[in-house]
Amino acid sequence: MDLKSAHVLLALCTLLGYTSGTVLPSEEFKEYVEVLQSKIQSLEDRLESLELHQKETQKLEDRLKSLEDKMKEQELKMKEQSQVNEDLRNLIHSQRHTINSLLHALLNGQLPEADDLEVSYDEDTAKLLNQICIFGRDGYPGQKGDKGAFGFQGLPGLPGTKGIRGLDGAKGAKGDDGIQGAKGASGVQGIRGVPGLPGATTVVESGSVYTRWGRHTCESVSVTLYEGFAGGSYHTHTGGGVNYQCLPLKDPQYNKYYTGGKSWSGGWIHGVEYEFALHTGIFPDAAKDQNVPCARCYTKTRSAVVMIPAKRQCPAKWTKEYEGYLMAGHYNQTHPTTYECVDAEPEYIRGMEGNTNGALFYFVRADCYGWGDIGQCPPYETNKQLTCVVCTK
Repeated sequence: MDLKSAHVLLALCTLLGYTSGTVLPSEEFKEYVEVLQSKIQSLEDRLESLELHQKETQKLEDRLKSLEDKMKEQELKMKEQSQVNEDLRNLIHSQRHTINSLLHALLNGQLPEADDLEVSYDEDTAKLLNQICIFGRDGYPGQKGDKGAFGFQGLPGLPGTKGIRGLDGAKGAKGDDGIQGAKGASGVQGIRGVPGLPGATTVVESGSVYTRWGRHTCESVSVTLYEGFAGGSYHTHTGGGVNYQCLPLKDPQYNKYYTGGKSWSGGWIHGVEYEFALHTGIFPDAAKDQNVPCARCYTKTRSAVVMIPAKRQCPAKWTKEYEGYLMAGHYNQTHPTTYECVDAEPEYIRGMEGNTNGALFYFVRADCYGWGDIGQCPPYETNKQLTCVVCTK
């Protein structure tokens, strides 16, 4: 490989992204070398063809220059011949009187006077010529004269008509692909488009509903659907519903019904009372045996709701609706109940102070004594009432 080919090879390698410090696998390197050598050979062949074409073009230009020089020389000779012809015409015109005088003297047999040389015999020239023709018979042919000098070259002929166009040559073979050029610079950022038309607006309402036990209304972050009171099954009954209910405080709506008095055969729902030991400091003593109020609450923009026992704060990015104490029925009473989160600052329904012991709310503690140990003591402690919190998101 000559030095020129080596330089071209180095340039192609640089364009392909390889540098002198890059090590390629042997087989891959051989393939790249063969491809590059093939492209170099193709480029050299094309260069040689261009040089040959350039030489032929130079020959044609030289020939065209020679023809232009000959044409200029021919034009110069034509101008000289025209000038000679013009001079002869002027000479003949200026000497026509002298010629006519000589012819007249020849016919009359006497030499002309000097003044006669200026006399015009134009009108008698034809008669003089006729008289010369009748003097005698034609003489014998004279000897052949000397060969005259070569005349001037005639004027060039008119250009010929344009010839018919030749047939188109055969289409050449497709050339080799050129080397890929470098990536161009990024274009200028286009003008910002016109804002589109506003799309149709769809109003979608979402939210969640929860019960706030121990209060008549909801917090300001939620909407109070209705005010109610807590109801449930009697604490010593073995049947009936397990979960507590928040019944509307006003205007109950009935459908079909029949009366049967206390001999009724079906389920009963009773008011729920706070039950706790006095002087504990958790709830006011005045709340003992009072009936429990409740409220049904709606969150317009928060669709998830959760009650977390043993916590007073909500997870990050959740909204705290209220906190309280975990309460349920007594562990030694017959009727089972669900666990509910009763507000930490309880209210109660006025006029319901009587201790009727219907459904009951007791505080709840974690068992760490072995009757079903929760197995998490610590951090749980047996002698502390469990808290709770209601959260939405």
